[in-house]
Amino acid sequence: MNEMLKVKSLEYSYKSLTGKKLFSIENIDFQISPGYIYGLVGRNGAGKTTLIKTILKGNFKKGAVWIDDLSMVQNPVKTKEKMGFIIYPEMMLRNRTAYENGHIFGNLYPDWNQERYVDKLKEFGVDMDVNLSELSKGNEMKVMAAFAWGHRPEILFADEPSAGFDPVFRKEFLRFLQEYVEDGNHSVLISTHITEDLDKVADYLMIMDAGKLVLNSSMEDIWDSYTMIKCSRTQFERLKESIASDCLVGVKYKGDNVEALLKSADENIQKCEVWKPQVSEMLRYVIMK
Repeated sequence: MNEMLKVKSLEYSYKSLTGKKLFSIENIDFQISPGYIYGLVGRNGAGKTTLIKTILKGNFKKGAVWIDDLSMVQNPVKTKEKMGFIIYPEMMLRNRTAYENGHIFGNLYPDWNQERYVDKLKEFGVDMDVNLSELSKGNEMKVMAAFAWGHRPEILFADEPSAGFDPVFRKEFLRFLQEYVEDGNHSVLISTHITEDLDKVADYLMIMDAGKLVLNSSMEDIWDSYTMIKCSRTQFERLKESIASDCLVGVKYKGDNVEALLKSADENIQKCEVWKPQVSEMLRYVIMK
């Protein structure tokens, strides 16, 4: 099956009024396959939101983006019809109700289904008869999620979608993402600081730092290739003598103990406490280098 999204050598920067470059994303390459959830993580200011919005708007300075083998440059309308987003502040009319926004913006998409949108709003418990300005941030994000369900874009971008959700709905939202991709024809790219959510649903992990993509791997490959260890400083100093420098990804000293992320660990770690890394640990140690 064709890749849902292909990004090649993507670059974007924004400058001050005097022309000084303030921030840029550079040489971004990745692909997204249908049927999977991709997690995008990084520090504040790493470029996650910039990357998502650059793809959605198609305003990159260099590089190329293809959606379902269609070039964004050559097919701007068709490719944008295939993309959906859950982003705050939402790109809807705040002086209109959720129901009205569906009628207004849904007509921009050929596969729009108002009934499907309304059903999802009811499922999410959103009041459709009040203006968006009267809704909480969490409920506004629910409207965006329901809107995406209404036109079922092939790839859904979500930027910090669960930040305004209560713990109960966060679980429901994760089920929503899994349901979204389960037919094998749709994909999700979600950027979040709530890394434990990605531990539960992500199939792939992407880490950004300083405008660059520093890791892009399936969770399965991460669990096969990386290992977290915990041992005493004395054990670790002996262990370091047998570990290749490129296998030691990151280290954190905690009193007399040491935690480290290793790549391609071997039998030398048998005397250590060992476990498979979580997303938060991958983020912490990969960007510490």
